[in-house]
Amino acid sequence: MKNSYKIILGLILLLGLLIRVIGITDPGTGFYVDEASLGYNAKSILETGRDEYGQSFPLVFRSFGDYKPPLFVYTSIPLVSWLGEVAGVRLTSAILGVMTIWLVAEVARKLFGDREGLLAGVVIATLPWHVNLSRHGIEAVLATAMLSAALLLLVDKRYRSGLLMLAFSTLAYHSTRYISPLLALIVLTNLWLNKKGLKKGRVAWGLVGIVWVGVLMINLQPFANIRALGVQQAFLARNLIAAYVSYFSPRMLVLGDWQVRNNIYGVSNMWLGVILAFYVGIWRVTRLKKNRNDLGIWLLGAILILSPIPASAAIDPFHAIRSLTMVVPISILAGIGGVWLIDQIKRKYLKVILVGLGGWLIFQTLLLSERLLVQNKLTAYDGWIGGYQQLVEKILELDTSGYTKIVIDTTDEPAIYSLWQVFGKVDTKQKIPLPHQTGYYQPVSWTGPESLILGNGQRVFFKPVYWPEDQRIANTLYIGSKWRFDPDAVERAGAEVLVEVRDLTGELVWMAVATKN
Repeated sequence: MKNSYKIILGLILLLGLLIRVIGITDPGTGFYVDEASLGYNAKSILETGRDEYGQSFPLVFRSFGDYKPPLFVYTSIPLVSWLGEVAGVRLTSAILGVMTIWLVAEVARKLFGDREGLLAGVVIATLPWHVNLSRHGIEAVLATAMLSAALLLLVDKRYRSGLLMLAFSTLAYHSTRYISPLLALIVLTNLWLNKKGLKKGRVAWGLVGIVWVGVLMINLQPFANIRALGVQQAFLARNLIAAYVSYFSPRMLVLGDWQVRNNIYGVSNMWLGVILAFYVGIWRVTRLKKNRNDLGIWLLGAILILSPIPASAAIDPFHAIRSLTMVVPISILAGIGGVWLIDQIKRKYLKVILVGLGGWLIFQTLLLSERLLVQNKLTAYDGWIGGYQQLVEKILELDTSGYTKIVIDTTDEPAIYSLWQVFGKVDTKQKIPLPHQTGYYQPVSWTGPESLILGNGQRVFFKPVYWPEDQRIANTLYIGSKWRFDPDAVERAGAEVLVEVRDLTGELVWMAVATKN
């Protein structure tokens, strides 16, 4: 490996890190309920050895009834213990994102060459799809990093280690529960057909088999599959095929999905130049000579083909989180295609083109930073539940001892209690009771906790607020979105607005309203 390669890759990693970490803990960026659940459970495991329901070191986290895979919670414990839930969870994701840049670059380098490795690293370092999601506590970021690590180990012919990484990746996110076993099957089939060392180290292979049996026993349980697919309401072949094809459509690769929080305002999900290089890369790989690393190339294609399948079975036609593992083959193939396109340029124009590409890289980096630090605080404010931290902190400062009851609205987000656990500093020794006669791993219709005691001793209750009726209940403090409280109705009821939280434009977002005594 050349020193110049190491230096350039180091700069790429630094660039990827800066884009991912600057401003990630700004309250204006919000904090979603899933992030809060991951962070609070990490803190609860750290402090009590049990999750929010009192289960000791669970194999999955019951959470909002979707039974989250366990690895992200356990992985984030060190940084949560040091930095707290918000910074700990998000920095864990950002570091995993940067690790993925290095892994992708190394896979591309080992398969195709230094230039391809560097360009693949640049692609994923500045890919809006991956940048945005790795700035938030999202389990799919961990799954993507682990899949990249498994691919690198397998390309290096460290087959047992690669298969172990694939096994553990099934505990990282819902989609890898399906993708990783299929990839492992491809690896084992290749080794068997080529008679590569399956008879050597039988004890070690036996341990690999035991690990796989263990993770499969977990993943085949009913509770592990509640949201593994999120199967379509209309489970028709044509719907699945149409959804699957959308993941390779230039239009959908540019637009991303419908959820504002999964996209960066005014920036394509993928740069158009990357999409072009990606398609060219697919064409180039099909023309490779047989002396290439066959297993690595087969696995690269398999990840690309398999990644959209679990996402396609979901209700949404395109989902950036569920299909995030696609960024690995896309970035590598774009690196291959990009190098080939550069090689087609006549030498006398090459310097001009390279300077232009460098300028474009600087421009898109600055654009990404501006959109993430400024524009997304406005456009994705609601999507990431922006301003809720300020709301909870203001409630904690109030003297609420005179109110009969404090009610938190759950109309728009039934899982809002997780934000109160984090921002309200709920003691991790306080556990949520399970539904009557329900075991921890027994799937039932999920309902949030009826109430929580905050760190300052206040008890808050959770329910949907319906103001026409709730305004009649005297001496009660209601907390929720401005949409729950009609200003004229509040005035007619003689209620008092105690807290208001506004976004960066001055628009009212959250309120706390007290009915008269």
